[in-house]
Amino acid sequence: MKRRLSVLLDCDGVLADFVSAALDVLHDLTGRRYDPSSVTTWEVFDSIPEREAQEVVYQRMKARGGCLRIPIYESAREGVARLRELADVTVVTSPFSGSETWAHEREKWLHQHFGIEHRDVIHAHKKFRVHGDVFIDDKPEHLAAWVDYWVRSGRDRSVSALLWGTPRTTSESPPLPLRQVDRWSQVIDFIIMRSEL
Repeated sequence: MKRRLSVLLDCDGVLADFVSAALDVLHDLTGRRYDPSSVTTWEVFDSIPEREAQEVVYQRMKARGGCLRIPIYESAREGVARLRELADVTVVTSPFSGSETWAHEREKWLHQHFGIEHRDVIHAHKKFRVHGDVFIDDKPEHLAAWVDYWVRSGRDRSVSALLWGTPRTTSESPPLPLRQVDRWSQVIDFIIMRSEL
């Protein structure tokens, strides 16, 4: 019998195109345009020669309305809709430190684009403490900490981690063997397979 899984889903880099939003703010500030594909590291400003603008760009993104202006990855809308048919989805997202409005706007953004209610959103700097059957994130270090906390500690060896592939994740070696996905069809196939175990 199929079991309905609990899926933990990251937001930035998986659902929300944080990189494009940051580069748009940078363009507004400097007039210089960078393609999102030029960002090959998890920290945007490690990839482009604009380090001095980082603080100003992030302050603008943290300001009221900053989170709401982040574009959605269009493929995510259909992917999340299908995923929610198969599993209980909770978005686990890191709040932007120093912003008075980010968490509220992130919940509003998720509801606007995906119909996800605020009760299905967890804001956590320590994502590894949130339990679920499957965790999907684009940052290898988040997944490594989560696997260490649940699997390697023996708390729950049945859980699975999926690394969402981006130019940033593919350029850096994951700290441990992880199943990497870069399409929603791969996520859905994995969830169906896991549900039948």
